[in-house]
Amino acid sequence: MKKIIIVWTLIILFCPGAWAQRQDAIDFSATDMDGDNIQLSEYKGQVVILDFWATWCKPCVQEIPTLEYLYKNYRDDDFAIISISLDQNMDKAREFVSARNMDWIHILNKEKNVELARIYGVRAIPDMFVIDKQGKIAARGYRGEALKKIIKDLLK
Repeated sequence: MKKIIIVWTLIILFCPGAWAQRQDAIDFSATDMDGDNIQLSEYKGQVVILDFWATWCKPCVQEIPTLEYLYKNYRDDDFAIISISLDQNMDKAREFVSARNMDWIHILNKEKNVELARIYGVRAIPDMFVIDKQGKIAARGYRGEALKKIIKDLLK
């Protein structure tokens, strides 16, 4: 019995999405950095990462190479990244995204982004939600190699 408790404790601690029941992703509409309307439900049939982040967040910035890798390798395979900045200064966020050639979708609207973070229950960043092709939240909180594996598996 003690081994079972230890195993479940390890799953809870090291697999953030292990307890997550596959819930429908909450649909939203927002304007991206280029002025285009983004509706999450339009991405049904694709694997989507919702990335809540900020330029001042060191772990968020450290995760950019992972997102760049995923975007570069899977952007033509029913895959999208939607980054939602929680920066206070949207001009600074826009400059940061442009300077780093982060070519995926970015929502840079302070009021809308705070609302989206609240809707999704974001309490700390980075916070990434992986949404499967059926529009369900498949994982949350993964980064780095674990995130790459989840995306690869969902795109099979």
